[in-house]
Amino acid sequence: MNEKGKRKLALNGFMYVRDKTKNGVTYWRCEDYLKCKSRVSTAEDDSLMRAPCEHSHPPNPARVIVARAKASMRD
Repeated sequence: MNEKGKRKLALNGFMYVRDKTKNGVTYWRCEDYLKCKSRVSTAEDDSLMRAPCEHSHPPNPARVIVARAKASMRD
């Protein structure tokens, strides 16, 4: 979750923010969505339905670690 309490998805060193949910499918977009058009979708059980397309930037695994640490401190 981010600072505003919204869910985020960490996948392969990239972070995604929830775009929308429709018919049990959650659509995610890269958190750097102003510059990057990568998207992914998950089912209600959080299983991956559509693999992400190419990003316009390299992954940032450190960002994922920091986000998880912040989320665990909020819990």
